[in-house]
Amino acid sequence: LILLGGLNSFGSNKITDTPLAEISPAVLPADYREGRFPSRMTEAGLRHPVLGALFNEVKQFPAVLSANIARSLAPGAEVLMEAEISGQRTPLLVTARFGGGRVVAFMSDSLWRWRMGVLTGTPGKSFYDVFWGQLIEWVIPKADEKIGSAKLEVFTERSSYLMGERPEVRAIFDPGSA
Repeated sequence: LILLGGLNSFGSNKITDTPLAEISPAVLPADYREGRFPSRMTEAGLRHPVLGALFNEVKQFPAVLSANIARSLAPGAEVLMEAEISGQRTPLLVTARFGGGRVVAFMSDSLWRWRMGVLTGTPGKSFYDVFWGQLIEWVIPKADEKIGSAKLEVFTERSSYLMGERPEVRAIFDPGSA
């Protein structure tokens, strides 16, 4: 699961009053600030599959224009990137395991800026493209990482919703031999 921050998500009670807050790697709500905040990888980020390979390509990451400042992190959460706000480092990209899966919180709503101006050595690929590819690759469990043979499929009638809309969520559980 990938959670994206912002004033109307992490900065409000719209998510904190839902089960998403319980699985978030950052404790929500998180104060929202606007500005120009430099971003950098942490030591953990340098070795992590989501970001580690990008360090060879991108030496300086674009600044973010907003940040949600987490009061604290969930137990076992790992900070891969930080933003600098008023001389203080604050988590920007946070990961955690939940059950048999992974949850990522990007503590900003200005990730789109990474699409502009930062290119990788691969023609036609921006840093943004590579980042999302590696993030999704890491979040989706591989066959050898799955626990047992049980299978849970969760789906909704639409692929996207506006904040405040209540989707009807349906699930199919196949216990297999678990």
